[in-house]
Amino acid sequence: MSLKAKYETLKAEFKAARNTLPQAECEAMRLTLNQMNKVIQITDATETLLSGGSIEIGTFLMLVKHYNITITNSFNEWVQQDVVNVSKTGYDSYKINKTKVKQLHEVKERLLAAIEESKQQEKVEEIAQVDREMNEQAKVIRREGVITDRSDFQDGRGMVTNLWIEHKGCNWWIMMVNGEVVSLKQNMK
Repeated sequence: MSLKAKYETLKAEFKAARNTLPQAECEAMRLTLNQMNKVIQITDATETLLSGGSIEIGTFLMLVKHYNITITNSFNEWVQQDVVNVSKTGYDSYKINKTKVKQLHEVKERLLAAIEESKQQEKVEEIAQVDREMNEQAKVIRREGVITDRSDFQDGRGMVTNLWIEHKGCNWWIMMVNGEVVSLKQNMK
């Protein structure tokens, strides 16, 4: 279930039960809904900006704050007064001078770089999670299965061990380099 679907479900449950809930639970649900909504807004605005769409200046400033882009108070003030929308390739504004255009462009570029860095970090975390899950699955297979064949050799990566294991009606091949699982494949019998 997507975050938006979870949000809508929780929002409907909250509306239906808010008159019967204790005040502490009501406040906790409201806080959760607000946090979910903020994540949805940030995700939507980020996707819109990256896809070439235009976002309102208030949303742009929300992203600037979320991605920890440092701006001055004077930039914050004039941009709210003079700029209407920002996109990846430009902006809609009332007439602004070249200095302000340069400042806006610089903040936008820093924001886009921070978004890209954040996306790269998410990819790294996803890969690390997959590696952890693969290692956990390999541990279970090695612990519960029966090794049917094994080969060990040394190469440029270090000590390579190939294990062929029978586990719960499946044949598994596990490759380890220096004790770390680097590949796990299943073949049905």
